[in-house]
Amino acid sequence: MTRSSSVALAALLVSGMACLIACGEKNDPGAPGGTASATASATAAAPASPRANAICEIKSGDEHSCLELGDAELASERETACGGAFLRDASCPRENVLAYCRFPDGTLSVGYPPKTVALLEKACQASQGRFAAGDTPPPPERVTMTSCRGKYEKACEEEEVHAAPRLKPAEDECRTFGGSFTSGTGCSREGALATCDLKGKRTIVMQGPQSPDARKRFCDERGGKLSETAPAASASASAAPAVDEDPPSPKPDAVIRVQ
Repeated sequence: MTRSSSVALAALLVSGMACLIACGEKNDPGAPGGTASATASATAAAPASPRANAICEIKSGDEHSCLELGDAELASERETACGGAFLRDASCPRENVLAYCRFPDGTLSVGYPPKTVALLEKACQASQGRFAAGDTPPPPERVTMTSCRGKYEKACEEEEVHAAPRLKPAEDECRTFGGSFTSGTGCSREGALATCDLKGKRTIVMQGPQSPDARKRFCDERGGKLSETAPAASASASAAPAVDEDPPSPKPDAVIRVQ
């Protein structure tokens, strides 16, 4: 082998070793900037809080609370009733969180100081929600449909329950009013004349009364929104006048004083 060939071979070996070292460092999972390092960095990044349909945050000297509303129905109900800041497509602050409460309608309530964990838990129990102390909210539960038949005449009330602590009180309330309670199924729409959507996740399916005015009055008295499911019968000149099956209470007779 000539001297020039030896020099060329040595240069080639040095170049190959340098490439081997560099490539090894680049692909080494344990090396800085390597695959393991990038994975660790991605894992260390805290996941962003999921954004709700809307939030209602109340802040004052003695209260800081926030509600995350998961769907458009709950958001529209709360928008006019929110006593603080109402924001669409947002999430409640996650700093200084003391506890969470998942309400029966699925709303997530976030509690902060100056309230204490004990007070927040008591309030959650009163609302029949699922409580969790700390900065991790209780996971969503399986949604259960319930129905109560017989609580109202010619009507069935159903509820979409998102928190298990609500199920037993719902059954007790139904039976207290003489109703028949079922868990796992809603009210049948067969033969229904109208539905009355109440606040939260409750709906009354109405098979009566026959008078549209009576149905509207029934729903209005409960703060609901009436939706007729059957077209109203057309009136004719020869038809008998409609009878209100649920007339308003008569006013007391006027007393005429004799001087």
